Amino acid sequence: MILYNMKLYIKISLLILIVWPKSFFGQTYFNMLYPPEQGTWGGGTMAIISLNTNFFFDRWSVNNINGNFESHFTRVGKLGDIVQITDSISYLNKSIGSGGINITKTGTFVSAVYIQNYNPNSQQYGIIKHDSTGKRIFLNINSSKYSYVYTKQVLALSNDQIISIGDIQPIQGNPLEKVYILLAKSDSLGNELWKKTYNTGNYIEQAESVALCNDGGFIIGGAELIINGPDKFYSPIVIKTDSNGNVEWKKKYGSTQYSNWPAYGITQTQDGGFAFCGGVGITDSSNTDEQLPWVVKLNSNGNIVWADTNSGDNLTSIHVTTYFKDIIELTDGSIVVCGQQLVWYNNKPAPDKYRWRGVIKKLSASGTPIWTRYYSHPEIVDLSGAVHFLYDIDPTPDGGFVAAGWASYTADGTQSTWVIKVDSFGCLVPGCEVNSVPKIEPLIAKLKVYPNPTNGVLNIDITPSSLRLGSVNQNEFVFELYDILGKRVFVKNLQPFENNIDVSNLPTGVYTYKIGSIWGQIIKQ
Repeated sequence: MILYNMKLYIKISLLILIVWPKSFFGQTYFNMLYPPEQGTWGGGTMAIISLNTNFFFDRWSVNNINGNFESHFTRVGKLGDIVQITDSISYLNKSIGSGGINITKTGTFVSAVYIQNYNPNSQQYGIIKHDSTGKRIFLNINSSKYSYVYTKQVLALSNDQIISIGDIQPIQGNPLEKVYILLAKSDSLGNELWKKTYNTGNYIEQAESVALCNDGGFIIGGAELIINGPDKFYSPIVIKTDSNGNVEWKKKYGSTQYSNWPAYGITQTQDGGFAFCGGVGITDSSNTDEQLPWVVKLNSNGNIVWADTNSGDNLTSIHVTTYFKDIIELTDGSIVVCGQQLVWYNNKPAPDKYRWRGVIKKLSASGTPIWTRYYSHPEIVDLSGAVHFLYDIDPTPDGGFVAAGWASYTADGTQSTWVIKVDSFGCLVPGCEVNSVPKIEPLIAKLKVYPNPTNGVLNIDITPSSLRLGSVNQNEFVFELYDILGKRVFVKNLQPFENNIDVSNLPTGVYTYKIGSIWGQIIKQ
């Protein structure tokens, strides 16, 4: 496990902004690289916000002359191709980084920032606010200085107060001091009201995510370093506090033998429980610690309800050293996560068939995988050294998702901010939900859906496979119909052979149907 380090020096070359922005039946799709600003190298983002028809994110880059990190608040249009830098912050003798973005009830943006001072070395944290267009309102840096402090995420409360979460080493100049979780509350102008620190272990506890709870308290996701003789490994932790930051309970999860990723993206779910994502530790044949991507659902007391490590993709055979970074819950209780996975492709040239891919996955409210999609950018050379990382995901008004991070190919030293906009099925192109899954499953030998387009009545003829002819149960086939936003608008149990479905009451448009693992599209006239 590698703790987040501000000094991630990966040399950058400029990339050209590209890739087929599209709009189709109200959905938008794009796959874009945003190169570093002039005079800087490097580029990436840890968070993105969807607001109306724009997307906002805070990009980091590194100054070519002094090597200091800069911050560039960026707005792009609906199709990702209208780019405006609304605010930039750079210093001659210090670096600045951003700990996420959150939107207030009035449509302004708040970010938790951290400052790395040089000569002498010290670190500070604070709050920055931008208006709805991305113009800076204030930058308020706390006057206290620490040996180590990084902010990771920020919340805007209903009263315009601000919560930030991160890691801190409270005593300046003492490298042996423990690293603590930091929870800080500020007023609407970024002035600190109180801060809490937490560490019940021997060395490091780090925070990665925070969410507001229904009772006014907070739920924190992170990790602690476990030391067991010569073995050192990380375990994800979740801490529940009251509204003043006092701890109510703390739970530890994951492997007790192998290093895990922290609890990322923590959120309270509609049923009063919680969910987080990350990676759970395993070991491979060479006895090397590795991780499988992990999604975990908890009840209100922090006990595991279900946990998923299913890759859900027939094109890959193994995933190692991978994790999910962010999680959102949709209105129907389903869960969507994003992250990165090292994927094995049989059709890639030897010797190295692995590729780093960005990934988005959807699961049902009960933890059943629905779909998994992998993403890359066509300008990134498709070799084993190329990386595609997605760190944050946000729902969009058209029912789809926008996800952001960075992509690079290390051999030629390129790295740029990477943003993708997909539809409700995770597709970068219309209809991928039809083309990316098997057309026929063993239960069904033949399927016919007609007429298409239809004015009102669909005929669905199902011929079971020869292995199932004598054992198919009545109503074994479930027909589901989804609108262009991915909302299920119709469901009915079907019988083998002939069925008639009345869809005359549905509005005109394109619909996606699902029967088992078979997907298709119909047009209602």
